[in-house]
Amino acid sequence: LYEEDTQSFQFYVVRQDSTAAETVNLSCSIDSINIPSSVTFAAGEDTVEVTATASISAGETVVVYVTVEESKANLYGDYKMDFTLFRDFKWNEVGRVAFYDYTFSENGAAAYVTVQQYEADSLKYRLVNPYQNVYGVGTGNIVFYVDKNGNADGLEEGTTVLDASGTIGYDMYYNTTNYSSYCTFTNSNNVYTATFLLRYGTSLYTGGAFVFQWLEGCPLKETSETE
Repeated sequence: LYEEDTQSFQFYVVRQDSTAAETVNLSCSIDSINIPSSVTFAAGEDTVEVTATASISAGETVVVYVTVEESKANLYGDYKMDFTLFRDFKWNEVGRVAFYDYTFSENGAAAYVTVQQYEADSLKYRLVNPYQNVYGVGTGNIVFYVDKNGNADGLEEGTTVLDASGTIGYDMYYNTTNYSSYCTFTNSNNVYTATFLLRYGTSLYTGGAFVFQWLEGCPLKETSETE
């Protein structure tokens, strides 16, 4: 669950015998999760989708148990189901950059990209769907960090999915522990440059690179020394 969402989620109640119409009672283990007190199956229906709502503080994780009334448990297999819910902190829009991709373009295919800052960490930012903006495909955000003066301090370590649909085919892989020569993030004034590896399945390839110029909301301090 995320701060900007409606704090709702769905789950399914399934029964083994769907011959007759039936109503079954539900209960929940904690008060901060609101679920319907019962669900009703029509004759011939074996699955019902249930929508629940939550009231969870940002940064909080809760484990929820939803239970079907025990007298009918044998009709529903497992009479108890559990969910782990986490409500993340908000990402706030703080600026805009001109983004240039050199991974799939020799000349730097460009687009304007929104920048968001993580509410729980003022040094953590993300570029919102940069490859969607440049190429019209891709649904991945790129997380990066700056130091206290606003200078480049690294990308998110590990694998970043650039496109959940698989159209791009490659993911970003940033690992400064094992591949520091290929994984870099630096800046000169408000121009930030990143290099990274490309992951395809279990294989890694060189050649990942992008540059962005901060147009609005740049965190650089006037007294800082840029790299």
